[in-house]
Amino acid sequence: MMRNVKKIILFSICTVLIYTGWAYMEAPNNYIQFANENISQPLNLYDISEVKKISAASATGKQDLQLKLFGLIPLKNISFQVLRDVEVVPGGNAIGIKLYTKGLLVVNVARFEAENNIIVSPALDSGIKDGDIILKINDSSVQSNEDFVKKIKENGSNYAKITIYRNNTQFDVEVEPQKAKDSGDYKIGTWVRDSATGIGTLTFYRKDNNKFAALGHSIIDNDIGEKYNVENGCIEQARVSSVVKGEKGYPGELKGILSSDETVMGNVEGNSINGIYGTIENSKDNNTIKVASRWNIKEGPATILCTIQNDTVESFNIDIQKIMYNSGNSSKSMIIKITDERLLDITGGIVQGMSGSPIIQNEKLVGAVTHVFVNDPTRGYAIFAENMLEMTN
Repeated sequence: MMRNVKKIILFSICTVLIYTGWAYMEAPNNYIQFANENISQPLNLYDISEVKKISAASATGKQDLQLKLFGLIPLKNISFQVLRDVEVVPGGNAIGIKLYTKGLLVVNVARFEAENNIIVSPALDSGIKDGDIILKINDSSVQSNEDFVKKIKENGSNYAKITIYRNNTQFDVEVEPQKAKDSGDYKIGTWVRDSATGIGTLTFYRKDNNKFAALGHSIIDNDIGEKYNVENGCIEQARVSSVVKGEKGYPGELKGILSSDETVMGNVEGNSINGIYGTIENSKDNNTIKVASRWNIKEGPATILCTIQNDTVESFNIDIQKIMYNSGNSSKSMIIKITDERLLDITGGIVQGMSGSPIIQNEKLVGAVTHVFVNDPTRGYAIFAENMLEMTN
């Protein structure tokens, strides 16, 4: 009898320890909610009497609180913050994106045949690398690919001082251009880029400060595999001209063209891990909805707004299958599945160009589409709306 009692006690202790450990891992270090929201998971597992007082008062502010499991076991201290409600105009519009770098991005350092039949690369010899930013040639700023080629030609065979920006450090290198055998022009052996263009989706804009956010992930330069270093840019209204349907192992794509009047919708100010952002210039005065915090998102039905034909924004059904509240990768915080038969018939699921499509649940903006699963185009990742909202503060 006593042996069974001991087993029961030991089992109970182990269960409590396991549950406590799980609860500790699940409990957030920082809990943020908006003033209009009720306390939700995971704080509803704990003694949150103080939190309830704050929430009931609908007062904005930040406090450090102690979570207690079962109201008895001190678990951890957290930062609890209530933010003022934010209303946004949801997007779904197809947009053309134009980005410009500060200086010129080196996408490839190459060798070429000089007039003396020797294979050379002055840029490589001087230490220039893929991904470097060329800011100046002989203390004169370079603004475009054409400007770069012109300055190197004019420099001739003289050593050129080239100002490089790399890893938040600016420095100069000396490069001796060589005359190319095929063209007779002086070159240093670099391929450079001054801009990038593409199609994406506007997620939202704010009426209170005229800020917008789009894409839900950073724009990566495919040649160097790094985030595009943006100085400025713009977004323009685009029309979807055709759709390449996604299939298993082959992501689809929205094919778009800019509107005939090429009206600039907004100016891009940055390219962050949570998407691109900037100031909206031309927009319709549409209805607003509130933004939901991650803790008030539920697994289950939702809708997305996107453009798959011409310039018409439409709503389609999806299912939020999994929510990673403490995800270390903000652009992969939710797993979603397209359930709308019409969207599946046209696109096969999530396709390139749909990044940034806003996700609506319970009449609130909860996130945006970011990535497709290559082996299952009906499913993909999404970002929390609160992460994108930070870019527009």
